[in-house]
Amino acid sequence: MRPPCLFLSLLLGLVACGDKDVDYIPTDDTGGSGSGDEGGDDTGSGSGDEGTDEDGDGWTVEEGDCDDDDIWVNPAWDEDTSDGKDNDCDGLIDEQFAGMDVARQYVYGRSDILRIDTVSRVEDEISLDDGYAPQDITSGLNGGWAITHDDDPSTAPAFEVELNEGAAVVEVGEDGSCTTLASFTPDETEEGYLAGLAGIDDNPVIRGLVTHPDGYYLTARPGALVKVEADGSTEDVATWVYDFSADPDGYELYAMDLAVDGVTGEVAIAGLLGGFATWDPDTGLTLLRAADLSGSWENWDYSILAAVASKHGGGWYSLHIDYSTGIYSLSRFNLEQGEWVERMTWEESLILPAKLMVNGDNGDVYVTANAGYYHMIFLMRETQDLADDYYNSGTDENGWFFRGLIGRY
Repeated sequence: MRPPCLFLSLLLGLVACGDKDVDYIPTDDTGGSGSGDEGGDDTGSGSGDEGTDEDGDGWTVEEGDCDDDDIWVNPAWDEDTSDGKDNDCDGLIDEQFAGMDVARQYVYGRSDILRIDTVSRVEDEISLDDGYAPQDITSGLNGGWAITHDDDPSTAPAFEVELNEGAAVVEVGEDGSCTTLASFTPDETEEGYLAGLAGIDDNPVIRGLVTHPDGYYLTARPGALVKVEADGSTEDVATWVYDFSADPDGYELYAMDLAVDGVTGEVAIAGLLGGFATWDPDTGLTLLRAADLSGSWENWDYSILAAVASKHGGGWYSLHIDYSTGIYSLSRFNLEQGEWVERMTWEESLILPAKLMVNGDNGDVYVTANAGYYHMIFLMRETQDLADDYYNSGTDENGWFFRGLIGRY
């Protein structure tokens, strides 16, 4: 099998036109209860396994009890929003999910950030400065937000307004004012088949953006994880083999998206062809799942990993596409198996998912998607494996496209 030439035009977020019918198919035996055990993540069970449990609440320090002197604190508790404690050990104190902020591109004018509350009402539309096309979004180090921007036609719709040249990490004020923090230029090492397909020769590509709890941003080039400091300086903190055409046997990842665990600081890196890795500031890069491209791609499992998200306190979720069938799936990573475990699938349609976010309070997953004149958000419920329309634009909103989203607490 030769590498499909449609990857970076089909899978990096281009929007197709079509109907709005989606058939959701919950899986039967891969975590439907939302208990954490069947879901295949790495969180504790509270079973009282050997370890340190000074407060006798049934959860050990090794299982994730973040205050072993307080019985009202362990991963099994719901958050009490008034006691000044991190009851559920998710790294947040007295948090309560208040909605989401969504990066929204507009091909005919200024893009914006849409603020949506917990019952899908639009609270505010914050217009960005001219020339910016937001892809990913994260919380700003000093308030507001940070976004990734690029003008690469393989990853953005056909804008009819002039965009700022190149790729950049941009900080956005609460009034929508944009300040470019770090600009990226073509890298001489990013060349060959993949570079020409992605337009890297003329314009670099960056994917994913997270705010690390240690006080910096992280984004990714196809073959590197890049730290972006508050002063705009950058550093490659991890690199890997990314060109699946030039070196299929040595191929490791082509970075598509990032997520960060706010408790541990561990960063997840989603790979285009199904690869998955994590990075830790102390231990470095760990490749957890590699795509097998040996035998001229005959052993590849057709898995496309399009986006990844973290649940506060543990658990990686992803959006997968089966390239052979066009079926999309929501999956959760099982560390013991080293594989993604399907939670829900939906049949091929012209609705293209873009990004996902996990509600840290209850594990519900929100997915942005686009189809023709519509842009929408799906709510995929943790406890029931059901999917609902959470937000749906009207047909009079032609030219708008949803991209990344973050939760608001």
